[in-house]
Amino acid sequence: MTLATVDDAIREWAYVVGMQRLDSQWLCSDYDTWVRNPHYHGPDQPHPEDYQYDDEVGDGMTDAEADADTLASAGWGTDEDYGYFGGDEY
Repeated sequence: MTLATVDDAIREWAYVVGMQRLDSQWLCSDYDTWVRNPHYHGPDQPHPEDYQYDDEVGDGMTDAEADADTLASAGWGTDEDYGYFGGDEY
């Protein structure tokens, strides 16, 4: 007698749940692993964890500028971030 493994259980889960989600190529199991939907028949979809930073529309800021902006919005900015440039007035 052969006992079922965790992989067998995930495959069976993907088979059952995949019938209900025909529009999704990837399914996230209860074990936080991504498995292919055996019932999906369509164009390839990117893996959910394969995020390409080149795909996002940038705001024109470098990483350093974005970090400085984030710190300033959290109250950890420099005097210049709050409008003080060395004069007598704010």
